[in-house]
Amino acid sequence: MSPPRAPTPRASPCALPRDNEARALISRWAERPDRWPPPPEASAGGAGWRLDPHPLPDEPLAPPLSWEGLRARGEGKMLGLLLCETPEGEGGLLRAFSGQLDGAWARAGWAPPLFEGARFAGASWRAQLALHALTEALAAPALSPEARAALMGARRDVSRALTREIHEAYTLTAPGGARRSLYALWPAAPTGTGECCAPKLLCRAHALGWRPVGLAEVWWGASRGRFEEGRLYPPCEERCAPLWGWLAGEAPPAAP
Repeated sequence: MSPPRAPTPRASPCALPRDNEARALISRWAERPDRWPPPPEASAGGAGWRLDPHPLPDEPLAPPLSWEGLRARGEGKMLGLLLCETPEGEGGLLRAFSGQLDGAWARAGWAPPLFEGARFAGASWRAQLALHALTEALAAPALSPEARAALMGARRDVSRALTREIHEAYTLTAPGGARRSLYALWPAAPTGTGECCAPKLLCRAHALGWRPVGLAEVWWGASRGRFEEGRLYPPCEERCAPLWGWLAGEAPPAAP
């Protein structure tokens, strides 16, 4: 049986008519990420922005967000901004961060994570416990080659099953409101898929019934590898591009 294939990458739906406006706005915002929303004069017509009408609260026990604390610890983060048109014809504005922001997956006023919290937490916890136990067993002295091979096989199986469970907890929303799990769309998705800014923003816009018109992402904080503070970056090819067909409202990829 051949391994599952990734969906065929499509042209990004993020080439939107007001991308240049989004880039200018996010570059300005990145100078003071604590200043939200952007001032009214930054919006078309100077009338201000309509923000997420249903902002979710911070996740329980989330530490207070400290932008300077992030920088002081040498950390960096990708931030994303999505300009939208609401059904009423107003300008809408959504923001997102990749992964976690200062130790929290969910923060008030930001696009929420794509996974169901309790289901994701349970699968992640079980994965850590099971893999830790198998790793300890593999470290036992005088382990026979047969036992080692069996334990390594068990660890691969457990990892594969729990990765599927985690990816089934992620839900991606297409234009019009159709929803599919990440696993259904891409069975072999690499770890971290669905945690980038662009999928979070587009799915949130689709869930609200807002039409995306401009998208930009910027790196904020300490530089790391190819990421430099203040530079704009396109959505990634490795984890995001294979999902563009679904996020653009095209037919979902066929099962391998």
